[in-house]
Amino acid sequence: MLNLIDKIGNWNPQLFRELKGRLKPGSVAIALITSLGFQFIIFLCKYEELSDENNQIDVLLWEHWKWIYLSLSIIFIFTLLVASTYLIVNDLSQEERQGTLNFIRLSPQSEISIFTGKMLGVPVLIHLIVLAAIPFHIFAGIKANISLDYILFFYLILVASCILCYSLALLFAIFDNSAFNGRKAFLGSGCILFLLILSMSGVHFDLEYSNAWFKILSPIEMTNYLFLNFSYNSELINLQFFNLPLGKNVVSLLAFYLINYGLLTYWIWQGLKRCFRNPSATMLNKQQSYFLVANFNFIHLGFVISTNDTIHNPVWGRLIYLYIWNICFFMALFAMILPHRQAIVDWATFRYKKVSNSKVSSQKSLLPDLIFGEKSPATLAIAINLIIAASFFVIPIFNKDINTVKNGDQIVALLGILLFVSLTMIYATIAQIMLMLKNSKRTLWAVGATSASIILPVIILMILDISASNTGDVGSIFWLFTISFWHGIKNASYATVLSVFLCELTIVGLLNWYLVKQVTLAGESATKALFANSKS
Repeated sequence: MLNLIDKIGNWNPQLFRELKGRLKPGSVAIALITSLGFQFIIFLCKYEELSDENNQIDVLLWEHWKWIYLSLSIIFIFTLLVASTYLIVNDLSQEERQGTLNFIRLSPQSEISIFTGKMLGVPVLIHLIVLAAIPFHIFAGIKANISLDYILFFYLILVASCILCYSLALLFAIFDNSAFNGRKAFLGSGCILFLLILSMSGVHFDLEYSNAWFKILSPIEMTNYLFLNFSYNSELINLQFFNLPLGKNVVSLLAFYLINYGLLTYWIWQGLKRCFRNPSATMLNKQQSYFLVANFNFIHLGFVISTNDTIHNPVWGRLIYLYIWNICFFMALFAMILPHRQAIVDWATFRYKKVSNSKVSSQKSLLPDLIFGEKSPATLAIAINLIIAASFFVIPIFNKDINTVKNGDQIVALLGILLFVSLTMIYATIAQIMLMLKNSKRTLWAVGATSASIILPVIILMILDISASNTGDVGSIFWLFTISFWHGIKNASYATVLSVFLCELTIVGLLNWYLVKQVTLAGESATKALFANSKS
């Protein structure tokens, strides 16, 4: 094993470092004993049933091996994704606190080499526990008359899930450590655990809506699909994407699953490469965010316009689901592209000097800087991303194959898109203003202020018992100013919706005026301090 580790060191020094520190004889022995012990316990769990019912021994044997195979499959998923995520996040967080991560950043290794070493090396004992159980897992599958192809498909799904979750864990670990005070490992693994439990709970998600994306990302749901003869029927069998019946064929659905995982992993690694060498950088640059928003909405659009049941599931309901997914996505996008105070101060200082030298050239370069610049405020970039997302909303509204609403409702749906854009711009500007604070906890302030602006209005209206659907109640108009505006917009007049939209645009304008003022003052102050230091 030592010779093997030395060879690995020549290929990947970071992996060599991780394996050398973890593959101690005692640790390896404990991992193997733990794996064998779990296998023995699972084998014995239903052994008594075999000895009690000799008349049905063949059926019971098949049921016994089937249960062992599925149990091990679920254990593999939970163990690899939850436990390994915790170890990876905890390891990088410790290296950040101890300062050793900075030495790794200065090493000549590529980001791919470093992160691959972390992904393979940090949870190596977890991997060893699972690898030791794979022969028994395959044997149980064969005994349960499961096709070897399907067993290999399961391992392919498992590997893809691990790559995605490990990549996400790496990004979560290196991104803004100040916000969570050492609780990152519990938070990261806890989120993965929650999503896996939710996937196992049997919660129904309508596949004609974009909620199908959640099922596609669940390795447990894909496992149920592969072995639906042995577990409850998977809804993925009815999955369509742009009216293509992907769920009817195992290979097509598996390919779609891997494509989705591959795209997500690609975007995560773009953030990893940016944030690792420069921890103060945004996760993505503005250009990348435009492609990411288009990518995200294209995937969801494929689910939204694919259905045969337009009577019970009209386009209006699908737009609401698409809206909900986009709201959640844009909240995450704020964290990805909104720069923090120091970056904006550096940009503002540069702009202040440029204005002093040549007002004409600075005005010409301002717009491209706001659209593509690395350190400039990102509210204009958010607006462009919202326009990109809104263009995908328009497609199902006018799609004749799925559209069962009247022309009047189409107009209301278009007005709803305007409210979605203006509301999200309010939230984005609030977040950017909070990130301009001098407080070291500005990230938490941004999260708190944005969450409060989203949640508090809804809570207040619910406490006051103001109905969103009561058109005779003037107070119902206030629902149009909240994230739940879709509940009341169908009962509001065009004039009312347009008035609300104009009010929200006014709020966006005032917030951005305040933001521009803060950025200008920061640039002037930094420039004056710089000149004062140079003179002294």
